[in-house]
Amino acid sequence: ALKWYEGIIREVTADKVKVHYFGWASKWDATLPRYKNVGTSKLSPPAPLWTKTSRWRERIKVGDSVEVRESNSLAHRPKWYRATVLATGKETDSPTELTGGAELEMNEENEKG
Repeated sequence: ALKWYEGIIREVTADKVKVHYFGWASKWDATLPRYKNVGTSKLSPPAPLWTKTSRWRERIKVGDSVEVRESNSLAHRPKWYRATVLATGKETDSPTELTGGAELEMNEENEKG
């Protein structure tokens, strides 16, 4: 069975896209075909948002227990903590500037090739 993961496209070429999967170290980034049935890849091209994964963010509510990754923990050894949701916003709310948080990271092994 195929598994689909939420991600962000980091690079696009004429026939391929490089994808970073949310919550995964950069060493798991993948190069996927841009179009279906082109080339020899057995991987599927990216699908439009929410067509293959659930809209889980819409189900989070105040009081829910969640796991949160420490933003400065290493990619190959992340630190996770239990947390409780204190507040939520709506899709129509104005963006709030956040301080801290984890950016897309590079694993040293991945940087070397």
